[in-house]
Amino acid sequence: LPGADDAAWKAAERARRGLTAWLVLTLALGLGSVAFGQPELGGTLALGLVFAVSQAAGAIPGWGFVSRAMEWVVQGAGAFLMVYFAVLLHTAGGAAGFVRPLQVYLLAGALLLVATLHPRAGDALARRIARGGAPSYLLVLTARTMLVTLMLCVPVWLVFQRLPELFDLRDTSLLGTGELVTGLAGYGLLALAGVGWLVRRDTREALQRLGVAPVRGGQWGWVALGAVGLFALANGGDWLESRYFPELYEADRRFDQWLAGSMSGPGIVLLSLSAGVGEELTIRGALQPRVGIPLAALLFAAMHVQYSWLGMAFIFVFGVLLGWIRSRTSTSVSVLVHVLYDLAALLAAGAQGSNTV
Repeated sequence: LPGADDAAWKAAERARRGLTAWLVLTLALGLGSVAFGQPELGGTLALGLVFAVSQAAGAIPGWGFVSRAMEWVVQGAGAFLMVYFAVLLHTAGGAAGFVRPLQVYLLAGALLLVATLHPRAGDALARRIARGGAPSYLLVLTARTMLVTLMLCVPVWLVFQRLPELFDLRDTSLLGTGELVTGLAGYGLLALAGVGWLVRRDTREALQRLGVAPVRGGQWGWVALGAVGLFALANGGDWLESRYFPELYEADRRFDQWLAGSMSGPGIVLLSLSAGVGEELTIRGALQPRVGIPLAALLFAAMHVQYSWLGMAFIFVFGVLLGWIRSRTSTSVSVLVHVLYDLAALLAAGAQGSNTV
């Protein structure tokens, strides 16, 4: 009640109002995404709502159990997906020498996720991410989300490399205008939920926490040098890959050429904006200040399972460089660097096979 601790009471009331707004927003956009044939947005919205609930639980007295429940939702969903993936592989069939060990990994991973639902396991994982610091509910949720994502990355990458027909990733309709716009919206909302927009922070405070600020003066030099540096690194990586790993190079180049060839000029611009803005807000803006540059770059690389293991290693290096740029300047600068690099890489993909991130 107001009086004894007026600031805490106001924070709790703000959290309740903000959480109500997030519930309405998620419901409206979720129904809209299904109605307009964009179900992929629903998963991102659901994860954003989980983080918004966790943010609210941290400000409302007695809601600790709610935040713990959000951890169980994320990790339980991860276990379900791993079991579902194992069943999907069994149904699809394929080379037994490849499918069966992967099914074992998936089922063992699901059991591990279920077995580590205990709060002590989440706290221990969060302490490692926080380098020994006291784990908050939000940090534990972040750690569990990263664990699930990285565990799922392994089977998705393996299947993409060995059985790409399961995903039908050569269907150009997967990268239509609707998918790119909703992808950008989903990433943006996830980033805002992760920093407590409406629940703990207003719009100005949320953008400040995300590192979004006007680019001024010498920061434009960082934009130019960063974009040129990433493009030079990509070309150097292409040369090394083509010389020492020609099969991996051809596979990565074919994907980039297909990606660039399947889109018009405006589509390439939209893809560059969608990836550059959305990924930077989420990874470098919301996540990196919480877990550090290396772990953020690792998750960034794990999001690009369409490439070979060497291509993903290069993307990890890109993520480290983008993270370093963000730490020295702002997320706005890393966004511009990422967008300009993707734009140049897509335009050059047909001739050079650049790794578009």
